Amino acid sequence: MARKALNVDVNKRKLTVQEIIMREGQQFLNAANFSGIYPSTQTQVGGALSNFNISRRAVNLQMVLTVYGAPVRMSTGSSTDSSDFYPSVVSTFWLCPGSPINIDEPGYITGPLMQRFTIGSGDDETAIKIGIVSRYKLITNDLNFDAEKTIGWQGDSISEPTVNADLTLDDMHHFRVRNWLIDNDPERKTYRLTICAVGGRTSLSYVKLLNAGSAGALPVSLSIDFYQFGMNDFDKISTSEYKANIRRWVEYRRRHYPDIVLVFLGTTPRMGDDAEAGVQIFRIAMAEVILDLKQEWEAMGLNPERLIGIDLARTFDRKERDNYAITDGGADITDAVHPGNAAANHGMATKITEGYDYTSDTDLGVNFPTEEHPEGLLPPGGLRQRNIFNLLK
Repeated sequence: MARKALNVDVNKRKLTVQEIIMREGQQFLNAANFSGIYPSTQTQVGGALSNFNISRRAVNLQMVLTVYGAPVRMSTGSSTDSSDFYPSVVSTFWLCPGSPINIDEPGYITGPLMQRFTIGSGDDETAIKIGIVSRYKLITNDLNFDAEKTIGWQGDSISEPTVNADLTLDDMHHFRVRNWLIDNDPERKTYRLTICAVGGRTSLSYVKLLNAGSAGALPVSLSIDFYQFGMNDFDKISTSEYKANIRRWVEYRRRHYPDIVLVFLGTTPRMGDDAEAGVQIFRIAMAEVILDLKQEWEAMGLNPERLIGIDLARTFDRKERDNYAITDGGADITDAVHPGNAAANHGMATKITEGYDYTSDTDLGVNFPTEEHPEGLLPPGGLRQRNIFNLLK
């Protein structure tokens, strides 16, 4: 029996890949410039597409190249190392003043250096200026568009993510969760991950996107959605506002996806003591509103098990600098934020896939990590282990 494709519109028509990209892709605009003497030797101009990392693919690239001063002979790619370029075949052309060149690449870009070019054969005298403007969409690096189940992941830079250079795609916590779902589904269903996380985003900014209709651009049959906001909230809004924002997300998702499973992820560890104390208050606030929503759902005849809250406060050692992203600062930084190495991401994924959820018996004052109870929120302290596959049938 053929498996039903997931991505369909309200009329049950299967969406094309381009339609999915238009719904899910984040639009970016990037510019690179060269200003100097036209060199006689080969010189690289341009650079990498911004916001590109191993968790993303760039698609629908459009570039405009312009030159001022003199005609310039340009080449794409590299004859010695084509792995960073797309297309890998070297192409040489002339770029002339007053005649911009437009390049459209509707396919997938495997590396970030699409807008890097080589110039040469100049006279080492003529002044030239080259402008390269790129427009493209970034989508999650998971192209299984015919998967039966789609995983949504909303959040800030903890999920975007900022990573260390040695981290592989399968090391990242959200990709590890996807792989776990694929490997353990008793019915061998297929899953695709779509990450809609943006660095700096808060629960409030996400609500504004919901209100504008621009945060719900996901496949119609979204099956499970992870909510990972809080790291940027604790010093910007009150806990009551935070709870209201969570409720808004739940309302939106339930209205658009009645059978969805919603998973709330408490904030990951902060290195700084003051910041950790601040996010701790918001972890508890998230748990409180989840427990309230569970009771409300049950009273309305809805399945409260479709609301799952998972604490990530003790997923890795927050005082170990190597657990955080290199980009957070030097070795002597006092408040690193982003889980950056494999160990930290593995710890997050393990806690998520264990499936321990808050219940009405959870003592929020004890089961969350404190100085007196550093073990944090662990079974059997009022938690219940969920079989998520029973909810995803």
